Amino acid sequence: MTSGAPRVALLVFTCEGREHLLEQTLASFSAACPYPFTRRVLVADGPVGPRAVEHASPDLLVQHPKRRGYVRSIADAIRQVEEEYFFWLEDDWEFAEPVRLEALLATLQAHGELAQVRLSKTGALTPAEKVNPLSGDTFESVVGFSANPSLNRTAHVAGGFAELALREKGKTLGEDGFENVLTRWCAERGIACAVRDGAGVRHAGYLESTSRFWHMTASLDATEAEPLFALGSRPPFWRRALMLGKLARRASAVAARQLSDDAAYEVAFRFVTLPLPWRGSERGSEGGGARG
Repeated sequence: MTSGAPRVALLVFTCEGREHLLEQTLASFSAACPYPFTRRVLVADGPVGPRAVEHASPDLLVQHPKRRGYVRSIADAIRQVEEEYFFWLEDDWEFAEPVRLEALLATLQAHGELAQVRLSKTGALTPAEKVNPLSGDTFESVVGFSANPSLNRTAHVAGGFAELALREKGKTLGEDGFENVLTRWCAERGIACAVRDGAGVRHAGYLESTSRFWHMTASLDATEAEPLFALGSRPPFWRRALMLGKLARRASAVAARQLSDDAAYEVAFRFVTLPLPWRGSERGSEGGGARG
C-alpha cells in the first residue's frame, strides 16, 4: 500500500456452524480481491472451530463464545474499526468477477454523503435500479443499506449502529431488521447508499440462514432466547401440519428441477446434507442473510 493511501479494514462476519461456507467465501474473495487491507478482522457469533480462525488469518478476532445475536456482534466489531473504510464480507458469498476496490474507494471519496458501495447480487442492474446515476457504473441503491459485500465508510455505519443501540437501550426490542433501521437512519441524515453495476456476487447460503431473530434488532436485547422460538411460543400442531404440505410440494419441485438446473441442484444438495438435531449434538448451520 502506497504512503497516504486510505486505510481499509476487512471485516468478515460468521457464526456458529458455518465454517465450510466461511472457507469457501474467503477462497473466492481472496482470488477476486488482492487488495492489501490494513487489518483483517474476523467477527464470530458463537463458537467456531480453530481451523476456520486459522483459515481467516485475522489480525483481530471479535468473538462471543456463546451466541448473543448477529446484530450485537456487528455493533461490537465496528466499534473496533480504526480505519476510515472497511469492506463488509459475510460468510456465504461467491465472487463472479474481480473486486475493483480502488474504484469503490474512488466513489466513496468523491461522494462524502455515501455510507457504502455494494456489489450487485442480481447481475447487471435493471433500468429500475439505475434511476440515480452517481459515477460510471455506480448508482444510488433503491433498497438502501445492505449487508451484501460492500465497501463502507466507517464513520457513517458506526454512527448508525451506535444510535441504534442508544435508541433501543432499555426497551423491549422489535423484529425490525438492522438493514431497515440503518436505511431509515441514513435517510434521516441525507446519507445515501450505492450499488455497482456488473456480475457482482452470488449468495451461496440460502438454506443455511440463521433464524430471523438473530438478524433483528430484537437480538440486541439482553434477554437470553433460543434462536428458533425466540419471538413467541412454539407453533401449534395445525401450523406444523400445514408446513408439512408446503415442504412436500417444494421438495418435489426442487427434486425435478435439479436434474437440469445447477442452482436447484445446489439447493437440493444443501437440503439433503443439512444436519438433523436428533442425529447428535451438532447443530444445523446458521449464519447471515442479506438483502438487496
